[in-house]
Amino acid sequence: MATRTATLALCAALLFTQSTRADDQAGQGDFDKALAVKLTAESLDELTEVVELCQSALDKGLDKENTAFAKQMLAATLVQRSELVSAAMLQSLGGEQGVQRFARLRQIAIADLERALRHQPKLAEAHYQLARLFALPLGGDRSRATKEVEEAIQNAGDDDELKGKALVLRGSLQTDPQRRLADFTQALQVDRTCVEALRARGTHYLEQSKPNEALADFAAAIKLDPTHAPTYEVLGVAQATLEKYDEALVSLGKAIELAEGSPFAYVHRARIHLLRNDAKAA
Repeated sequence: MATRTATLALCAALLFTQSTRADDQAGQGDFDKALAVKLTAESLDELTEVVELCQSALDKGLDKENTAFAKQMLAATLVQRSELVSAAMLQSLGGEQGVQRFARLRQIAIADLERALRHQPKLAEAHYQLARLFALPLGGDRSRATKEVEEAIQNAGDDDELKGKALVLRGSLQTDPQRRLADFTQALQVDRTCVEALRARGTHYLEQSKPNEALADFAAAIKLDPTHAPTYEVLGVAQATLEKYDEALVSLGKAIELAEGSPFAYVHRARIHLLRNDAKAA
């Protein structure tokens, strides 16, 4: 993430300059420790240590410049920690306990992001991650997701990658097909390499019975990411709709290979064989 890269650069610069400062602030020692840990922090425990040290430094007191730096680093680390929690959340579904764990982890991630925004109200990455969490089912909040994604777009600045992804998310929340298409297209105007926009727009075209346009977007998405099984699946559907059955079978076969047995791809492959009157192959 761009937020993490920028924060690491800031940490490195501060570590070289802090030794020349007068260490007359009560929280300076904790902030110095936070800087050192942050440079290599990746695990949940390490990120939590950075959060606690930054908060302790702010509570004890820092000079004006380091207060701003500490708030920036605290916010960025909270976003990074929320991403780890969100990843665990998405792997937790399955059974009643899984749903409960999903809800609990989502609230933890949301709390981290809202805390980050208290320190950096215009942090676009935090707004975007919040929008993603509120857009999810099982207790999501569509209106809050829309509000947060608008904030992400407004504050993305020159971060084209983030703005593109935020536009895709906003498009997915649109109920009007034309507005949805406009957001997906704008995302590609902002970031031509936004593979999420190509997949989303291709799916939109397929739903709107425009298989040629869908095929073009899915093919472009595969050039950017040739290992994404679901894209091969929908590409195969678009090809089959155009009666390009041989090509569709190749695409669906690739999806099965990449996903180690995709039920969706198997069903559509069987459907193509039946359309070709090849019941034995089906």
